[in-house]
Amino acid sequence: MADGAVNFLLDKVTMILMQEVSLLGDSQSDVEAIKLELEIMRSCIKDAERKRMKSELVEAWVRQVREVVHKVEDVLDEYVYYKDMETGRKGFKKVVEDMIKVPVHMSRRRKIATKLQKLKAEVQEVCERRKRFTFDEKSGYESRDSRNASIDWWQRQEELSLFVDEDEIVGMSDNKDKLMEWLMEDDPRRMVISVVDDVWNILLWSRIRNAFPENGLGSRVIFTTRNDNIAKSVGPGKHILHLDPLGEDDSWALFCKKAFWSDSGHCCPVELEELAKVITRKCEGLPLAIVAIGGLMCSRNQTAVEWKKIYDSLNWELSNNPVLENVKGILSLSFNDLPFYLKHCFLYCCVFRDGYPIKRKKLIRLWVAEGFIIERKGITIKEVAEEYLMELSLRSMIQVTETNDTGRVKTFRVHDVMRELAMTTSKNDNFCTIYDGPEAKIVSKVQRLSVYSRGENINLCSSLSRHLRAFFVFQIEINSDLSINGILSSFKLLRVLDLEATSTGVIPNSIGDIFNLRYLNLRGTNINSLPRSIQRLRNLQTLDVRNTHLDKLPNEISNIPRLRHLLLGYSKASNLHSGLRVPAEITKIQSLKTLASIEAEEELIQKVGNLTELKRLDITKVKPSDGPKLCSSVEKMVDLRRLSIKAITESEELVLERLSYPPLFLQKLALVGKLSRLPPWLESLSNLTHLYLSCSSIDEDIDMLSSIQKLPVLAYVELNNACKCRFLHFKAGGFPKLNKMKLLELKELVALRLEKGTLPIIKELSLIRCQEMRSTLQGIQHLTSLQKLHLEEMPGELVEKLGGSGPIRGERLRIPSGSLTSGHTCIKVGGQGIDLRHLAINRQDN
Repeated sequence: MADGAVNFLLDKVTMILMQEVSLLGDSQSDVEAIKLELEIMRSCIKDAERKRMKSELVEAWVRQVREVVHKVEDVLDEYVYYKDMETGRKGFKKVVEDMIKVPVHMSRRRKIATKLQKLKAEVQEVCERRKRFTFDEKSGYESRDSRNASIDWWQRQEELSLFVDEDEIVGMSDNKDKLMEWLMEDDPRRMVISVVDDVWNILLWSRIRNAFPENGLGSRVIFTTRNDNIAKSVGPGKHILHLDPLGEDDSWALFCKKAFWSDSGHCCPVELEELAKVITRKCEGLPLAIVAIGGLMCSRNQTAVEWKKIYDSLNWELSNNPVLENVKGILSLSFNDLPFYLKHCFLYCCVFRDGYPIKRKKLIRLWVAEGFIIERKGITIKEVAEEYLMELSLRSMIQVTETNDTGRVKTFRVHDVMRELAMTTSKNDNFCTIYDGPEAKIVSKVQRLSVYSRGENINLCSSLSRHLRAFFVFQIEINSDLSINGILSSFKLLRVLDLEATSTGVIPNSIGDIFNLRYLNLRGTNINSLPRSIQRLRNLQTLDVRNTHLDKLPNEISNIPRLRHLLLGYSKASNLHSGLRVPAEITKIQSLKTLASIEAEEELIQKVGNLTELKRLDITKVKPSDGPKLCSSVEKMVDLRRLSIKAITESEELVLERLSYPPLFLQKLALVGKLSRLPPWLESLSNLTHLYLSCSSIDEDIDMLSSIQKLPVLAYVELNNACKCRFLHFKAGGFPKLNKMKLLELKELVALRLEKGTLPIIKELSLIRCQEMRSTLQGIQHLTSLQKLHLEEMPGELVEKLGGSGPIRGERLRIPSGSLTSGHTCIKVGGQGIDLRHLAINRQDN
């Protein structure tokens, strides 16, 4: 019955009360009383979780607790806002204003005091109600018999799984072979093998290991778990077997065996095949889901109309159909095992529409804005959030869909079946709900709402309460019924407002009334200005206005004291951004972590060094005369991780030699503009992972690669019109960690020379529009880890020497002996991808 939401809210409210109690004046006693009652509530809930309380009565009480806690949170947010407004102004003007506004302040305090008195009575009533419910062993807790019955049920399910016919199992042959290989290894030492699927406690092995002594007789212990951390804690990493989702063919075979077993010989009727494959894809290779949903479909009439009805109501079926109780129960174990702070973070993934790629950075900023991240001493709040995300991944709660060149997660998603179950939990807890059409039902007390509609008439504001904390729109147009004014006037307690890629054109002055707003996403909208009232958003942490029609920010932006991430400019194909004009006074916001992208101005360049906590700086339109001052400012940014500098024009020089002490932890560097030579400090960047150089036009007599190929962790390099050299010489031992390299528009380049031992782990090499490069790639056979060679608008002679001739698409390729192995994936020529796994490869010498 664990209610992580209530635990989280109680912790948060208690923390706020402890921080603000000294400022409450006459209301202090009321706040203390509320705090004590909330602590009692929290203890009761934790005790219920520990004893596995299962009762509709208790669930009803927990819902009441959750509602009253939200009310306390609302009043505290309002109080903190007004207190911040009163104490935020400085100087003589503040004194005069305070004298004038004394009646206003007194009125506000009286209103808040009255609300606190009412809340104290309501909180006490909820606590008394718990006593009247008299939760006891019979009514509130599982009896010993019921607990044993529950355990027996799970044991029966595990035992039944042992008696599955072998011909029912698909897609396991490779995993079976690997497991047998480890089990039969000629090694007398005790070996622990982990299969990532059932052990939940990381301490289990330490408690039972003495029962399996190391006696040199070749004993083997197999653990199954869904938690990668447990797998890594019980034995060597080389003996961890990850069971990946089934492939498309195996998924289809398993589904057919379960759905069409009666008279059709496991064959899908033609009229159902398209819909059956859609349902199978919904399971995304999860055998448990395929078996359960296949069994459900088997019990229904085999007509397209009936199957479509089941598919459309799959969310309801997962939550209510006894046939799917097994899959619901087993997947719920993973969710219930999460600590309460991770439950919130996981459920938040439900605000994104089905199939939407969730970006790591965006999600972390949303978690922080919602207050989900519990700070720790000695570690930044972002680093804590990164740990949360990693733990969800290791617990198999999310699926990584894209990583960057250093292996770090960029995007991920939630398995469809797990997401459907999470949505049910979200709705029950009023955590989040989805509006995806006129038939959608919206609970008035919901905390977060995502709109997936595309043009239907929507009138949401009248059906939702002021409790709404986050509002997302995933649609193309906002119609008149869903106006920005309506949202802002109805939901004063919003923390998150995400209108990305909508047709929004004007942000009204009333935006300043949303005092609790922490995250505002207007990326890709049609706005061309921001109102001056935005300065009243004193809690705003993230402002995203990329790809809009803005060309400058108002001066008032400098008055937002807690702003952390300012995302500006217009995206370019080169992955860089054109900048926006910002006031120089923005540099007084000491909390800024991200400033991307801004246009260079003399006063701004001089003051930007004051932002000593900045992690990312993107600056454009830099003139040669700006160079020395910019270098001086960058030296002060000791914690900078990402730096992009773009000259005012491509032909203007970047003067950066005076950067004597570059930021020690710099990881990503982009320089766009002419360089007489590479900056001498570049070779000292021992933590640099990404390097982008464009329009550098470095002279031929300068060794372009000498200062960068020794960088120890460099993983990605892109050189775009970066030099005039005829040859690039890759020396043995060079680029030890490089995964990906792009060479674009090197107009004088004739050949590459690749020594043995260079680029030892490179996976992808791209050559694009290097028109003079007609020679073969000398030494390409040394790149034994290469998976993809991308050629685009390259001379035909080069392609022919690599083994192809004429139009490449679909033809058999002759690959130089030893240069590419059967495990490598593709060559791209002229934008057409050739997947070598589907081609016969003639292996012959040059």
